[in-house]
Amino acid sequence: MLLIARRNILPMTWFLIGPFIVWSVNMASIDFKCRGMLGDAGANVIGAALGLLAVWELSATMRWVALGLLIGFHMLCEAVSLTSVIERVAPLKWLDKLGIRCDAEPSE
Repeated sequence: MLLIARRNILPMTWFLIGPFIVWSVNMASIDFKCRGMLGDAGANVIGAALGLLAVWELSATMRWVALGLLIGFHMLCEAVSLTSVIERVAPLKWLDKLGIRCDAEPSE
């Protein structure tokens, strides 16, 4: 039987990933209000936390599937501009703008 993930996330996982979740929610609220920007450094922190979660909680088969999907996505992004794809595809553009509440340019 192929196990996709454990039924319950391990307590140690919550202990180690919890601070990243709290940080991400806080940073998202700042980003959505246009008072700051997540940027590459913040995205890397979130990616690392999700990567650890995947390694600890997914079965070996599903880890290989996730790795294949990530490699495929990176290869696609090397060939095609992700920004241009988001701008051309209406649902992606809508999702990209979801939650952002910028009425005016942020003051410096």
